[in-house]
Amino acid sequence: MLRNYLLVTLRNIRNNKLFSFINIAGLAIGLSACFLIWQYVRFESSYDTFHQHRDRLYRVPFEIRENGELTNSIASTFSALGYSMKSSMPEVKDYTRLVKTSLFTNDLGKYVANALEFSRINESGNVVSFIEENVWFSDPSFLNMFSFKILEGTADALVEPHSIVLTRSIAKKYFGNTSALGRDLRLNSDEIYKVTAVIEDVPGNSHLQFDILLSFTTMRSRIGDMNDFWGWSVFYTYVLLEEGTNAARPGKIGRVCH
Repeated sequence: MLRNYLLVTLRNIRNNKLFSFINIAGLAIGLSACFLIWQYVRFESSYDTFHQHRDRLYRVPFEIRENGELTNSIASTFSALGYSMKSSMPEVKDYTRLVKTSLFTNDLGKYVANALEFSRINESGNVVSFIEENVWFSDPSFLNMFSFKILEGTADALVEPHSIVLTRSIAKKYFGNTSALGRDLRLNSDEIYKVTAVIEDVPGNSHLQFDILLSFTTMRSRIGDMNDFWGWSVFYTYVLLEEGTNAARPGKIGRVCH
């Protein structure tokens, strides 16, 4: 029976070549389009789902109001906000801040198109140097709050000043196939950072994209206590809430957005 169906189908295709081609091509294009759309929707829906504490992680926005009406909302806020929230709100278990190093390039030395130059002297005595753009300052709690896979080192890698965390690709670029942990990188030819951790490359479905993290405490010697700095709203602040916390409950966390 099945053989007969196949023979009839093949005969119809042979006898109506143009019509069959249009139908088959249309079906193939339609299936391909559906598959691509499904892949796109699946990828977009997977953003940040790999974080262990994803249901308790929130980014705190900065809202501007006039006469009680919301006029603007931006993702970045003040450096002191996270520390203040943790100190005054028992629902906030931890916080972390991120800020692009390009905002501090003049303080960090050589200015190269909003980027930083990292270098090292390899085993042959040659200088290995690259310009890096995707570099951020981060608090020590960052790797504890977010679930980026650590390949070398520990989640407390950003505790000490002049600590640096590299992604796998960046570590390989500077150190090849040898271990980068504990090695030094020179920033702008005059400042030395120690590699305290290497993490897996940041996946494409992460809204946080970076290649290098520098310890936030390094800025203290230049700018002062960032936990009491309310004058510049360029810091991205994330909080980790205690389990069972209702983030939308008025009077508690207030307008924290996920």
